[in-house]
Amino acid sequence: PYDHFNGWISLHSYVHFGVNDDPELPYQLLPLAKRVLRPEYKDKEGRSFSMPSKVQPTSEPVLHDFAPGEIEVLQSGFLLKNNKIPANIAQAAYEAARGLDGKR
Repeated sequence: PYDHFNGWISLHSYVHFGVNDDPELPYQLLPLAKRVLRPEYKDKEGRSFSMPSKVQPTSEPVLHDFAPGEIEVLQSGFLLKNNKIPANIAQAAYEAARGLDGKR
């Protein structure tokens, strides 16, 4: 959601926790195009998970709030393909990120 009053944006986190839905394993090392992304939720104890079968009425989506200027859009709207970022989108995001790094 976007807050028109102050310009903040809230994004629902999508994550790759692997087949065992384990947030402790280093899945961030997997290339973007190979990650299976699912919406991230947390239970009432604050533990993260992404398997749809674990969602309960007390589960909450994991949202990240960003102030204006705190977020860079590397790739605008795209659809996940089989819960994966399409390879051409992932490549474009890598290239855009490399371009940002060169400007800083």
